[in-house]
Amino acid sequence: MITRSRKQHNAARLAILLTAGISLGLYAACGGAGQDAADRARPPRAATSCALLVSDSVLHDFLHLVDRVESGANVSVREMTELADRPLWRTWRRSFFAEETSAETIGHALFVALRGTDALPEDMRGRVYRNDLVRNYRQTANRREQITAFLAQFTAAERACDIATLLRGYLTAADLPDTLRLEFVVGMPEIRLFEGVFMVDAGLAWASGQEQLVRFLASTLYKQRTLVDGPIPNSVHGSAILLHSLRVVRNEAVAAYIDDLPEVTFDGRHELLAAASFKPETVFRSATRTLSSLDGDLTLYLAKPSVTDEEWLDTYRLFVGAQSWQTTGWFMARTIVDRLGIEQLQQVGRSVPDFFAAYQNAATSPPRTAQAEPGSPAWYLAAAPALSESNWAWLEPELRRLFP
Repeated sequence: MITRSRKQHNAARLAILLTAGISLGLYAACGGAGQDAADRARPPRAATSCALLVSDSVLHDFLHLVDRVESGANVSVREMTELADRPLWRTWRRSFFAEETSAETIGHALFVALRGTDALPEDMRGRVYRNDLVRNYRQTANRREQITAFLAQFTAAERACDIATLLRGYLTAADLPDTLRLEFVVGMPEIRLFEGVFMVDAGLAWASGQEQLVRFLASTLYKQRTLVDGPIPNSVHGSAILLHSLRVVRNEAVAAYIDDLPEVTFDGRHELLAAASFKPETVFRSATRTLSSLDGDLTLYLAKPSVTDEEWLDTYRLFVGAQSWQTTGWFMARTIVDRLGIEQLQQVGRSVPDFFAAYQNAATSPPRTAQAEPGSPAWYLAAAPALSESNWAWLEPELRRLFP
């Protein structure tokens, strides 16, 4: 649900206190401390129960900047741009796709967020700025006490050490990094895993809560380690459009299951994320409609002597229109677990054809609960749509051909 990795096809998106005596180095209000204080090295804190390093250098820089502005300092756009060109800020900027979000773009957004457009230099007043960043910067500044308290508690409890436990059975020991590295940043409300570092937006972390944040981190790592890479589906031709669409669903599926997608919820005080919480009934309805429509489209196309790219693109649009990449993947994973067991999902999760074969097997097996209240999760799971025998007979070898 959260942007995970520079390389993946991001179809759905995202779109997630220590006390003073045991501080990880998490920021506490510095009451007008000078710029030299912000420039001091802030080494990451090492956990004692696992190989984990946690740092908040970017967040500290940002909150020190907030303090300076609120104390009346005339902080310039140039100073804010220089801040955005520090090493960890630069790493975060490079984690994006084709373009590198420039230091100038970040400096401009920081200035607008903290000082407003009226204070901009005359030659910058008309320039377009990144409103998504501005809104999150303001949100983080306004909630800094809650955010820093949460991060201190999360770090003191060494909760990120639970990532390996949560991924047991999904990944091998060789898949796990020698050391987990977390950097709490201020950017957009998301998690990015880039160059071996989890770049976790501090506001997202707070709004997620401890249990959910651990799941988000684990699913992010799983997704990067098992990603089946490939082109954006609408950039290819023929039936490959459908096959690569299904690849994207597989890329989302197990990660969404680890996230516990229908139960994802955020603190209602976070103005940007409160509305991003999922509704279970919407997840089930979206997934089953997409899968049923997919079977219907295949039945129609396979009866034709030839199928145009435009028609194959309709299968891609099934997922785009409903934004159902994640919901469909999660539902398929959940059906596999309910009918075949969690070990089966863990076994097939890395393979596109094996994942879809397991779902087809599960969907054609007796459900755990035959009778359930209409509209309930059990009711949707009991009626998990399978592909027709003829459609599956065509699809399986096509998947195995493209994704051996």
